Amino acid sequence: MTAGRLIVRETVVEKVAAETARTLPSVSAAGRSLIPLMSSAPQRPKVEVSLSGSVASLKVHLALPFPAPIRDITEQARERLRSEVQRLTGVTVRYVDISIARLNVDEDTSAAPQEGGRGWAQLH
Repeated sequence: MTAGRLIVRETVVEKVAAETARTLPSVSAAGRSLIPLMSSAPQRPKVEVSLSGSVASLKVHLALPFPAPIRDITEQARERLRSEVQRLTGVTVRYVDISIARLNVDEDTSAAPQEGGRGWAQLH
């Protein structure tokens, strides 16, 4: 028998979801301010929460690597976010909308196009 009720605020759900998203493999924060770049701590992705009673909808803004299987990564992210937010807060997550705000292209110079190859622009 419960002798009271638990109220979980949107900001708590937002932080739990953002921290969960930060720990997802192949995912990084997108659309955050430049000030955190001075910090060595990994940044949490931006999360928006709509909470109605004990049911939440999430919108998560992510950056993904390129190339990568976007559909597979986002389905895994959606399931992990849904289960972890519910496990940690007791809030049921009805929807998890994922916005891919940026693709992080590998800066490896060995992958750069060679002269005359596809992607090479020749200026005259």
